[in-house]
Amino acid sequence: SSIHLHPQGDPSKCRDYDWRALEMVDSRAICGAWNNADLYEAVFTANGLKYHRSAHAFLAQDVPPPYYSALTVLSYEHDAEILSELPHLVGRMGGALGVKDSFCQLDLGRYGFETGFEASWIWRSARQVSLPSGWEIVRHASDLEIWEEGWKRNGSPTDRRMFPEAFLDMQGIFCLGQKSEGRFVSGCIANTSDECIGLSNVFAETPSQG
Repeated sequence: SSIHLHPQGDPSKCRDYDWRALEMVDSRAICGAWNNADLYEAVFTANGLKYHRSAHAFLAQDVPPPYYSALTVLSYEHDAEILSELPHLVGRMGGALGVKDSFCQLDLGRYGFETGFEASWIWRSARQVSLPSGWEIVRHASDLEIWEEGWKRNGSPTDRRMFPEAFLDMQGIFCLGQKSEGRFVSGCIANTSDECIGLSNVFAETPSQG
């Protein structure tokens, strides 16, 4: 799950969304879903992977990296249009694929999907804050590699390089972390969107850190 911070209190400004859906879903969840898709864009772009993003869904055109879905729902409505993408995705991915059903709305069981896990948005109202003592923004490729090692070591194992140097150049993306003895022992990614900031990829070596 991700922690989402709302800086200005007006989620209706999230771009391109059909806000008639507000009658059926909490607008904060919509901002959270769109913010998460912004992170997807950054990860896919940094890794040279193709994708398509519409007002309804984020769709991977290349096989997504570990921990990333092939389809992420961005609209509470338009179920039929979203579900119609599944056959194309199965054909492109050539095997198992993940769907992030952001609003728990799709009947995916009839397509053979099983629930991998469930998560909730965690919301905090806006306030001015500084980085915790000892934390820093990762600015150099060598530090990013050490940060990723900490991320993998603390709950996200994979042999694949997930955050290449190009990730540092992605607009609105910040890797944050706390170093100790030359390695990152705590960290997260902050990504800024039109109307919210998302904290994700959170890790820590002990529950008391961070």
